[in-house]
Amino acid sequence: DMGGYGIWKDVYLSGENKYRIDDLYYRTSNDGWVTMFAELNYNVRPMRDYDGAVIEGTNSEIQGDKIVFSVATEPFGTEYKTGELEVTGAKNFVNLKVDNPKLWWPNGYGEQPLYPYKAELFRGCVKVSEKSGRLAFRTVELIEEVKDEKTLGFEFAINGERIFLKGSNWV
Repeated sequence: DMGGYGIWKDVYLSGENKYRIDDLYYRTSNDGWVTMFAELNYNVRPMRDYDGAVIEGTNSEIQGDKIVFSVATEPFGTEYKTGELEVTGAKNFVNLKVDNPKLWWPNGYGEQPLYPYKAELFRGCVKVSEKSGRLAFRTVELIEEVKDEKTLGFEFAINGERIFLKGSNWV
């Protein structure tokens, strides 16, 4: 007997669109700017060999492909600021501005306002993929100041304010 080899948990099938958003991520700044990045599972530009010749079948034909990026104008809101972009490659991004963003603070220092966001991929008039989540406006800074000849400080500042962190997670 060789023991427990093979499938040992539930098995399921998952269907996905041929053309889809593989990854969606963002970067925020406390003045309200949000840069949203969408990485697709296909490319509309062909790959080229070492001589610069197009490699057949390495790109997908454009069929009115566009991405609509959206971020809520208020925390937990349903009104969105949007930016529409024609797909030009596997990686696509847009900058959106939220007016007067409410900053996220750690528990005990303030509120944790979260802004819904999403990206929708369209081929022609058909939405073929969507990814969504919630984001926050905040800065995190590690401050390592010299305390004396043998001590280096290790503090964090959230939105420019030094915060006392409780607990530890050293591995």
